[in-house]
Amino acid sequence: MLLREVELVNFRNIPELKLTPNPGLNLLVGENGQGKSNFLEAVLILAITKSLRAGKDSELIRIGEDNSLVRCTVEREIDSDARLEMLFSRTERKYIRINGSKHTRSLDILGYMNAVFFGSMDLDIVSGEPTYRRRYLNMEISQISPRYCMDLSSLKKTLEQRNHLLKEMRDHPGRDYALDAWDSQLVQYGSDIISRREIILGRLNPLASNIHSYLTDGAENLEIRYLPSFPFPSGAKPEEIRCKFADELISKRSEEIRRGVTLIGPQRDDILFMVDGKDARLYASQGQQRTVTLSLKLAEYELINEFAGEPPIVLLDDVLSDLDDSRRNQLLNWVFGRCQSFITCTNLRSFTPEMLERADVYRVNDGDVKKINVE
Repeated sequence: MLLREVELVNFRNIPELKLTPNPGLNLLVGENGQGKSNFLEAVLILAITKSLRAGKDSELIRIGEDNSLVRCTVEREIDSDARLEMLFSRTERKYIRINGSKHTRSLDILGYMNAVFFGSMDLDIVSGEPTYRRRYLNMEISQISPRYCMDLSSLKKTLEQRNHLLKEMRDHPGRDYALDAWDSQLVQYGSDIISRREIILGRLNPLASNIHSYLTDGAENLEIRYLPSFPFPSGAKPEEIRCKFADELISKRSEEIRRGVTLIGPQRDDILFMVDGKDARLYASQGQQRTVTLSLKLAEYELINEFAGEPPIVLLDDVLSDLDDSRRNQLLNWVFGRCQSFITCTNLRSFTPEMLERADVYRVNDGDVKKINVE
């Protein structure tokens, strides 16, 4: 999978850009705050439909402008090439075009381009609250399973209605409420999500463990465990999970009514990262946590490659300066020659002469992106 062309208009601080990337290594170099991360953000949006940094779409539009455009051409090994486009507006809903045809649903674009992103904010996956780990799972699985994304949307609507009803039951006891209908929908969508999460994490665990061993020269062992909100046997079939989920809802009903909120389901799941048998969130150093996150992201690359049948695009946002020399070299050696990659940095000292010779290097200054020659 290759990005053959990227075009941005009024995206963040980038007024206009049309770029034909290197099929291998692409380096965006410049001081902080110049727009390097904005470019990676634009590429990632076309893969996962949303920004990881913006609270609302209007933040993606250049100050003083009404619209913002992100467009790319993707060359794919398995399927035919695709031309993807997203337009953001201050006054209208965003729209998507796929090969020239307009689409109203964002999830329609999922699967046309796969990308793995790693930036400083991803440390929250290991060190932050459970919501960060659930968001990571949702973004990763949605790239390889659009159905999962649809189930998430249905689950969100179901939870909103069910929680509203639970509050009504708490505040006005004795009335006749149709909670069973919402329980049925919660079990249906929630069980499919939980089953998919267990499968994906089961595949990620050995991949991440092997990569972590590589990055640490065998000095550390990583294990990833899925922590669902209710217990069920490992490897349980979806129907078994549904039955267990339904039983748990019945047992928790009085407490949920008392508290006015749904207490079990995918919205309460978590992931545990263990380094040498200890919880990485509590006991790992920041350097170790960063390596865990990196191992997870590279394992995600392997998993998407396996499911999609071709390697995803790798986006590394200013992460080299936070790694020690050994792990930085291991990372660059892992990426180099394996896939198309885009790496942002403030200088080129981390790259070997061979890497620089084969890379395209772009200088980024106040939203202006220009290709430069490196002697």
